[in-house]
Amino acid sequence: MTNQNGNDTPPRVLSQANRLKALEETPLEYPVDFPIKVIGQDSDGAGSFRAIVLGILDRHFASVERSGVAERPSRGGKYTSITATVRADSKDQLDAAYAALTASDEVLWAL
Repeated sequence: MTNQNGNDTPPRVLSQANRLKALEETPLEYPVDFPIKVIGQDSDGAGSFRAIVLGILDRHFASVERSGVAERPSRGGKYTSITATVRADSKDQLDAAYAALTASDEVLWAL
């Protein structure tokens, strides 16, 4: 495969650590509307997972756009993903929200 430099060197693959470093160095201009995706199990099937996720986000952000919240079950129905857009004022605010989400027993992943 020929890369953009015209030689056959394989494209550079970033390690997980390098991807995280690159993400940290990517400048965001705050405030910013930022999508957060959270994956977990809605064990009771009554929407409690959604309530837990939105409750955590509400504690960290003044604005969580409810009309834009997307919820989707996995193909097998075991997992649920929720994507919500928040209005973030700083990187520290985003970091705190991700820490709270991942500390929740109901949350498997927060992206």
